[in-house]
Amino acid sequence: MSLRQDRLEIIKKIEEKRGSKLLIYFCGDRPIIPANIAGDAIRPLYDHLLAFTPNGEKINSIDLFLYGIGGRLEVPWRIVTMIREFCENFNVIIPYKAYSAATLIALGADKIIMGRKGELSPIDPSLQVVVPEGAQPPPLLPREIGVEDISSYITFMKERVGLTDQDALVQTVNILAEKLNPVILGQVQRAHSHIRLIARKLLALCRPPLEEARITRIVEALTEKIYLHGHGIGRKEAKEIELQVEEPDSELEKLIWNLYLSYEKLLKINTT
Repeated sequence: MSLRQDRLEIIKKIEEKRGSKLLIYFCGDRPIIPANIAGDAIRPLYDHLLAFTPNGEKINSIDLFLYGIGGRLEVPWRIVTMIREFCENFNVIIPYKAYSAATLIALGADKIIMGRKGELSPIDPSLQVVVPEGAQPPPLLPREIGVEDISSYITFMKERVGLTDQDALVQTVNILAEKLNPVILGQVQRAHSHIRLIARKLLALCRPPLEEARITRIVEALTEKIYLHGHGIGRKEAKEIELQVEEPDSELEKLIWNLYLSYEKLLKINTT
């Protein structure tokens, strides 16, 4: 049996076991040719959704088999709302890595089915610094800024260094403004606000609806309370964060992992 035939057989078995249609979004992370979640996936995904619903009626359930290490943060909302136009119940299956933008997609699902190796991540964004043409970039300006790093700097100066005097705090902010011009600081604030807004909007799509206080706790945990962006959140920790996680039984777990291994081999993910 070919690898493709093998994958199709596994997909069929997962669909039968789940009573759902399986949609695959797999972004290879091979070091020399990594792929990120981006807008170019939306049209192909839409074509597959149309094939699921030839009569134009919503189907009961769609499972998104998701693998990705990040990408454009404006894309998850577009993907989740699009899929929900085609089904009554939307779930995400996480075989292994689902980081950053992929975690955001998972937030918009009614259930997150995580295997033993499934991993989510914090959703604190990084800002790609773009200096306007003709402008002089500040010295030693990094090409990428962790948005939460800016807030952490202020918190560090207040809580660890012990600055309480307002004049001293103003000087601290002035130092920051010298390194990052006002336009960049404005972009940081917009990214800081945007990620929280989108996370809340995605969680508000869940069925049954989540309590507002629970949504707040989840957003705070994923944006502020896990301090390393590369931290992998397994299913036990995901439950502690109050995400809507479901563990597959042993048969489904094996099918999910075998499907992942097939794509891993196809995309030569472990090949440098």
